[in-house]
Amino acid sequence: MDRSIRRIRSLFWCVLFLAPIVVVPACGDSLDSAFCETSGCIFSTREWETLKSLASVPEAPPPDPSNKYYNNADAARLGQQFYFDPRFSGTATLVDTLGRPTQYARADKGELTNISCSTCHDPKRGGGDFTSIPGHVSVGAGWYDVHAQRTVNAANYDLLYWNGRNDSLWSQIAAVTESNVSMSSGRLKVAWVINDLYHDTYKALFGNEPILETGKKSSELEQYLEPATLDGGMPNPRAGQCKLVGGLCPTSPPIGCR
Repeated sequence: MDRSIRRIRSLFWCVLFLAPIVVVPACGDSLDSAFCETSGCIFSTREWETLKSLASVPEAPPPDPSNKYYNNADAARLGQQFYFDPRFSGTATLVDTLGRPTQYARADKGELTNISCSTCHDPKRGGGDFTSIPGHVSVGAGWYDVHAQRTVNAANYDLLYWNGRNDSLWSQIAAVTESNVSMSSGRLKVAWVINDLYHDTYKALFGNEPILETGKKSSELEQYLEPATLDGGMPNPRAGQCKLVGGLCPTSPPIGCR
């Protein structure tokens, strides 16, 4: 009897310990593959359809009285290109939201971070941040004090940010662009990037809206413009602006540096 009990116990423990060894490798090399239908746990088509049905929101975003282009499909396509373009970002500051030094960021201090909106708001992961280390806060040019919010259905949010300090997507984006812990860029750099890389598309869409009318690219005017960083690697607050001559913008070249 004792021998039979011991055999049953041995069989039980074999099943308990060997079952995971037999099953999990058959699902792939990573634990993700045991539970996910796609590589890296990216939402499958079926899962996206389920999420959309739970959201119960219309396909078109609600009207935004502060943005007359909110339902312009061409503007949305251009905005999508901006979302994935790292050239809008500035240089690493290695500070946190209180201005305290941090050990690292997306690049060495003073170097270009080369991040885009999609870096911390990956559409394939619900618009979440899965790349920042250590992971409890988001890291860009410096360290945030919070983690990036998901952007799924963001067009339907009444308030943005964890503390609700913005009431529109365009104002949220402007704040992130100039934040010294996020993109660490500036509105002048954004204007130059649009002028250099998207000028024709932008003018076709927003012909009456302001944009740099230089007739030249920033690389052609570099000798007349303030550099991105100061001596010592600190970000230059006048980056992209004219190098002043006697406190005034130079009269030469007459086109461009105005």
